[in-house]
Amino acid sequence: MDRSILRVRRFALVLVSCAAIVLFMAFGMGQERTINIIAFGAHPDDCDGRAAGVGAKWAAMGHHVRFVAVTNGDAGHQSQGGGALARRRRDEAREAGKRIGV
Repeated sequence: MDRSILRVRRFALVLVSCAAIVLFMAFGMGQERTINIIAFGAHPDDCDGRAAGVGAKWAAMGHHVRFVAVTNGDAGHQSQGGGALARRRRDEAREAGKRIGV
């Protein structure tokens, strides 16, 4: 895998982790306040793989959680590509979101 992609993924993971810490420090875990949480990933399944557990936990606590992919996922598959692959990955991400409540 390209080193630049690994750097972007590590940065995204650190960013999500830092955001979580800041949110909990700012709002406190015991307060009854709904917060909006957004996790960004480079690809459609990045947030599912890296932030699904904590996203599901926050959603179960009543917070609003969104996962955002900055690409549509239309490349990178060994045998499929283009619009069909992008639709498939979008549908997979939506189904994953429904299952974990984000």
